[in-house]
Amino acid sequence: MIDNLEGTQLIQELLTDPDRFREQGWGFQLWEAGLPVETLRPLLKHNDRRVRREAVWVASELGHEARSLIHDAIPLIYDGDRDIQYSALEIVMVCSFAENVDHFVHVVRSLQSDDKLIRYLAMFLVSNADASRLEAGIRLFGSPGSSDKRHKQGLSNLLKGKFILPKQVLMMIDDKEPLVRKYGTIAAKRLIKNFPELIVHAISSADPDVRHFSLKACHFTKNANHFVHVVRSLQNDDELMRIFAMQFMSSADVSQLEAAARLLGSSSSSDKQHKQGLNHLIKDELLEPEQVVKMINDNSPLVRKYGAIAARRLIEKFPDLIANATLSVDRDVRKFSLKGCSFSENDNLFVHVVRSLQSDDEGIRVLVMHLMYKAYLSQLEAAARLLGSSRSDKLHSNGLHHLLKGSLLNPEQVLRMIDDKEPLVRRYGAIAAKRLIQKFPELIAHAAGSTDIDVCKFSLKEYSFVENEET
Repeated sequence: MIDNLEGTQLIQELLTDPDRFREQGWGFQLWEAGLPVETLRPLLKHNDRRVRREAVWVASELGHEARSLIHDAIPLIYDGDRDIQYSALEIVMVCSFAENVDHFVHVVRSLQSDDKLIRYLAMFLVSNADASRLEAGIRLFGSPGSSDKRHKQGLSNLLKGKFILPKQVLMMIDDKEPLVRKYGTIAAKRLIKNFPELIVHAISSADPDVRHFSLKACHFTKNANHFVHVVRSLQNDDELMRIFAMQFMSSADVSQLEAAARLLGSSSSSDKQHKQGLNHLIKDELLEPEQVVKMINDNSPLVRKYGAIAARRLIEKFPDLIANATLSVDRDVRKFSLKGCSFSENDNLFVHVVRSLQSDDEGIRVLVMHLMYKAYLSQLEAAARLLGSSRSDKLHSNGLHHLLKGSLLNPEQVLRMIDDKEPLVRRYGAIAAKRLIQKFPELIAHAAGSTDIDVCKFSLKEYSFVENEET
């Protein structure tokens, strides 16, 4: 435990320089400090979004201990910042019990958020709601509007529990109304033990919210046999579904992999490739690195995906494998591997993210810009240290050193970078503008008007406070 004096000092650091506080990752230390919960209240109401973002995350990690802050968290559900909304929803869900149970209605209303990540979280939270919360929601949705009627009916169906007819759930999943489809999918997740075919049906829905939520439900269910549906999603027509499946498989238990291998057929070439790939993953650290490299470079897209998944599972022991995968000709493999390098505890891998800022693929470049915007100082420092002396690397090195200045970077310098003749310099300018958005919002507004497509797309997403949906 960090003593209260250091906790107080951390709060002062947050108020003095929120950007530095985030870059240093001090939010976790503030959570560990064990300060009185009431200490967070003024921070949750602070006029600086950066301060609110850190404070609400800390509060969300306190569980039931944050119940006295629920009235402060509710307005943050409607904040303009996705990270703040996310943490606030978690607080309200966990703390909406006993005398606060009526506040569960805010979680339910978020099923209709304009932000897909918030809708997704709301579906997950509602799927775990107990009877008292569902009853409170039914009681509070009373206006004559069609939306309230659908909420009331959906919650009533969830309250039926195992007594709802599977046929009715299937009809809800296929309904023309997005909200009804969400309630059908939530019901399918709650019934996954008794009627697993319901969630399988939802995976094939045309509604991306329903598909993505259902895939994750199959990943986290206690029944390892459901994991075969995650495996089959490696060949889904939806790129995001394929990458989600790769992410889930990279963290899957051996029991899940074994169950999927057992349930796959043997007649189709696709199932044979799946079985072979799963058997390689089951070998885990006994898998030869040379075999993984061969898989990553295979002619078959499915084999390449298994190679990238294996590389991600072996990232600590053989970091060069995931680095190799970032250079793949396969877009799914590149995106997945770049995220693996970005989220790894090995800061040295971040140099491969940085170099992909010059990828030939626009989608990869914009993803990399997002990952660099989110990067910790230690990752930027490691990348700067590992770059060579080529002209390109010198441009990267210069751009990284600008980012490392943090809030000390001169706004005029950022504007010059955004308008530079070099595409790479312009990208660094946009990343710097995004990292400084709270202190100098005019910088990202300027970048949003750039004639550089990468800079414009990246900046517009942040300017409207919508994160990259694939991250």
